Amino acid sequence: CMNRQSVSWLVGLVAAFIIVVGLPARAAAADVDVAGGYSFARITNGDGENVPAGWFASVGGNIAPMFGLVFDVSGAYKTDTETIPGGTVEAKHRMHSFVAGPRVMSPHGVVMVFGQVLVGAVRFSEEVSGTGAGVKVSASDSETHFAVQPGGGVDINATDNVGIRVGVNFRFIRPSSNESGEWGKVFQFVTGVVFHLGK
Repeated sequence: CMNRQSVSWLVGLVAAFIIVVGLPARAAAADVDVAGGYSFARITNGDGENVPAGWFASVGGNIAPMFGLVFDVSGAYKTDTETIPGGTVEAKHRMHSFVAGPRVMSPHGVVMVFGQVLVGAVRFSEEVSGTGAGVKVSASDSETHFAVQPGGGVDINATDNVGIRVGVNFRFIRPSSNESGEWGKVFQFVTGVVFHLGK
């Protein structure tokens, strides 16, 4: 289960999300962008591991011409299957991130470059099941960690309101309080469609 610190971070993320989505209602001049699409992740600790199946979604709102706030969520999934004498073992791995923070960007145009530093939580969950001799057994576990995620990207806009987003993020994940060692490191590549509202 989540500890008290994780809960406080999630409360902060919800507050940031409310601020972001409420910007247009408080300031007609505010611009909002909504993006979503494909996410590729690579865990770079140790020997490294690719997690090719994933998605991302984000909503951002400008509070100044070149400064804004953004709320970002993503998911990454991988399944490992191993055949053993008399049966098979399957492990399903899931990683979900919930982060928010400030963003700086170039003026809106055909090409818009942005950079951001987001903080929040990453939730890992795993389900392991085994089948053999007509019997299936399974077990699952999950835990939540604090994370810092600097990154950036570029929006290539086909019109004032629709474009393509390409970005990279570098996620640093703190070990839990009962663990020691280095922070987890995840590289993330994202690409998808972005909609600019309020233009």
